[in-house]
Amino acid sequence: MRFLTQAGRWCAQLFLGLFVLWQLLFLFGANFCEVAERYRKYWKDNDRVPVWLPASRRPQFQDWLNGTDRLHASLESVDRLTSRWSELTGQHERWQLFAPNVWYDVPFLAVEFRWDDGPPGQQAARDGATPRVYLLSDNEPADVNRYARFGRFRLRKYEEILSPELYVSTDKVAGQMKDIWKDRLKNQVDEEARAIKSYLRWRWDRYSAQHQELPEPTQVILHVRTYRIPAPPGPDPWTWGGPDECPMARWRPRSADSSLEVYDPVADRFDSLDE
Repeated sequence: MRFLTQAGRWCAQLFLGLFVLWQLLFLFGANFCEVAERYRKYWKDNDRVPVWLPASRRPQFQDWLNGTDRLHASLESVDRLTSRWSELTGQHERWQLFAPNVWYDVPFLAVEFRWDDGPPGQQAARDGATPRVYLLSDNEPADVNRYARFGRFRLRKYEEILSPELYVSTDKVAGQMKDIWKDRLKNQVDEEARAIKSYLRWRWDRYSAQHQELPEPTQVILHVRTYRIPAPPGPDPWTWGGPDECPMARWRPRSADSSLEVYDPVADRFDSLDE
């Protein structure tokens, strides 16, 4: 009996030690992957190379920026593993909440149902076609100056994951920003394709349950609407900038290929993710 007690105590101590070791590895891996990905996107979006990087290492660095090397694939595997553990144990954290990089763009999603082949945002429909329906997110406040929100936390976090970062840079012209948005939208839709399609299907199912007279739409378009904190001193009286609106993805429920399409802000059209 004494042997069993000692063996149980030893197993418990071993388990605790392994758990502490895993937790240390998890914290290091999760934070390292997040920081590495932020720097990768920053250097790629701004077409920059660190001054301290030797010239002999720049081809490998460019492969990492483009996500085509083994390092990027390995970091993605580590990030997936640590993300699942953080979700399971409730340790997920977004560091944009804290200074000095306080978040200054606030995105909300909107969904557009269309029963014609018109472009996103176009008011007119073909003769006999059902007019478009444009639905804001339940999380977008009716008055942006009354911003406190309670409830709908799970929906807010889900929409946050789907929302891309479409910032405006003061040192780039509109055409350059559209090129950046094009890459960012494609990457976001490619990474979250299943979640986006599930979200669009849920929005339509929810809406159609209250409007059973409507047929299935020809196209369901996801938009992102971004409010911004103006640069100091801001307007007088002070108010948010925006919303700046941009289509993001399209789903065609009636088509033979009902896969998602991503919006190209440069060509002003939707393209297949494979293009």
